[in-house]
Amino acid sequence: MYLISNRDHSVRIGSTAFKFKSGDRILTECSYKYTQERFEAMADRVGFKKVQSWTDPDSLFCVQFLAVE
Repeated sequence: MYLISNRDHSVRIGSTAFKFKSGDRILTECSYKYTQERFEAMADRVGFKKVQSWTDPDSLFCVQFLAVE
């Protein structure tokens, strides 16, 4: 998902200003679909272990809390 500037403008966060031109894009999200088991296996391969996970009643999405081993 991207946010696309519809005009030239700048945004200030603290003391830093970010300038955008019309048409500039910011990547805001990358969405991938995995089963809980596949996600945990991928996380395990790179050194993370599941601490806790939460899912909606229909198991349509899941939030994973991981920790470094």
